[in-house]
Amino acid sequence: MIRSLIREIEKVPDPITRSDYLRLLSERFNVDEKIIRSLTQDKVEEEKRTDGSFELLAAEKRLLQILDQSTQLARQILAEIKPEEVSSWPGAPIFLYLLNNPDCPSNLLSSMKAFLPTSLYQQLARILIERPVGGTKAEALDCLRTLRRYRLEKEIFEIQRKISDLERQGQREKLRSLLLTKQRLMEEIIALK
Repeated sequence: MIRSLIREIEKVPDPITRSDYLRLLSERFNVDEKIIRSLTQDKVEEEKRTDGSFELLAAEKRLLQILDQSTQLARQILAEIKPEEVSSWPGAPIFLYLLNNPDCPSNLLSSMKAFLPTSLYQQLARILIERPVGGTKAEALDCLRTLRRYRLEKEIFEIQRKISDLERQGQREKLRSLLLTKQRLMEEIIALK
């Protein structure tokens, strides 16, 4: 019942009114307001993942422009990227396609239209139309380093969230492995410099 009411409240266009309704729902059903708000936040995050409404990172954009300019350079750079690295990038579908087809980065736009979400395809088209001054291998590697740092920081954020949850629940015995993982990831970030 609460979930159906949340769906109705989410239809309210005014954020202040929506917030008031969420507070009232919390009071009426004697449910912690944080839980109700987390349900709405989970839905927003899920919608972002499924409808493709996200923005490519600047480093992704520039890297795609560089890869599109030179097949030889594209092969060299793509050889340094692991598929598991790109999974957390907003442009993951593009880079996964390139990793599987390293010989055709210049046909990027036409070959990807069939399977990319519309918003991602439109971003890719804009990026490739810009045609800035040619990039170098050093610049491409710098973009790649930035994207690796982004992935690591995103993992650290998730681990920190889990650590906070465990601390709130009083489950300190499970913290050790998460803290060690966080430390390892931070060391990887330092090594990127």
